[in-house]
Amino acid sequence: MHGDVMFRGCVRDFIYPFLAAILAGFSYVFKKEGLNLCDAPIMGVAVGYDAALLLYLPIMFMNPTILSKNSFKLFWKTGLGLCIGHLLMFYALRYGDVSTVTSLIQVEPLFILILIHHYLKGVEDR
Repeated sequence: MHGDVMFRGCVRDFIYPFLAAILAGFSYVFKKEGLNLCDAPIMGVAVGYDAALLLYLPIMFMNPTILSKNSFKLFWKTGLGLCIGHLLMFYALRYGDVSTVTSLIQVEPLFILILIHHYLKGVEDR
């Protein structure tokens, strides 16, 4: 009985990650379909960021410390880099196959690991 309860808890812990993986997989298909309908990668990026803003607005208004000057100073470069990265991804999807582009995009954690190690070498404690 005890093992059964532990197994159910373990399965429940994987529901959100599996749903996130499925939705992330479908997102590339939807992005490619959107590019087939409207061949404007910048429009796809704009719609994506507008949708994200609409989802985050309630969170930002419930917690006003998120909108501080310090957080803006820390994250504006990151936001700009992500925006350029998404724009390049949409251009890659425009000219390439979804399976090829998605496979290349999924190498992103490797680059993140390398760049974090390089740039934050002396900043964080181990």
